Amino acid sequence: MAIIEPTNQEIGAKRKGKKYAFSTRFWHLVNFVLISGSLFTVLINSTLFDRSQRTFVKNELINAGAAVSDKQAGAVTHGLEDQVWGIHIYFGYALAALFLFRLIAEFFLTPAQRLFPKLKKAYQAYFILKKEREAAKHELVVKGLYVFFYLLLLIMVVTGLPLAFEDYTGICAKC
Repeated sequence: MAIIEPTNQEIGAKRKGKKYAFSTRFWHLVNFVLISGSLFTVLINSTLFDRSQRTFVKNELINAGAAVSDKQAGAVTHGLEDQVWGIHIYFGYALAALFLFRLIAEFFLTPAQRLFPKLKKAYQAYFILKKEREAAKHELVVKGLYVFFYLLLLIMVVTGLPLAFEDYTGICAKC
């Protein structure tokens, strides 16, 4: 029977799996939970509390014996939507804190575990040294995707925090 080995290898290293720091593994797990929760709140608001649901809320309240106008039904769905956005904002705060944690943790990792030295090493292996081209190309693409992901995360944090603090920044999300 053949032995299956991991394909994710360091360039020039012996064929054994990579070992990541606990802080990096913790960051990935919590980051997954926070981004999933944030996307889930957006999904809820975009499907359950859009304008077309006002009729549903009005009909359900009328069936329960209440006299409700369109404006009152709209106020109910808007209130529910605000509740979900409140949860979304907390996910955003946690995501911003986690991003800050990741930036700080980068300085405490060993140089072999830091992102930019790994990116530089992959770049040199692929373009300058031209050794192990396939593994070097893989590492370069993966590290480039990490940089792209961190840039997207930075954009989310930098654009989300001013919206969350709209009372202080003057930026209005619904204007």
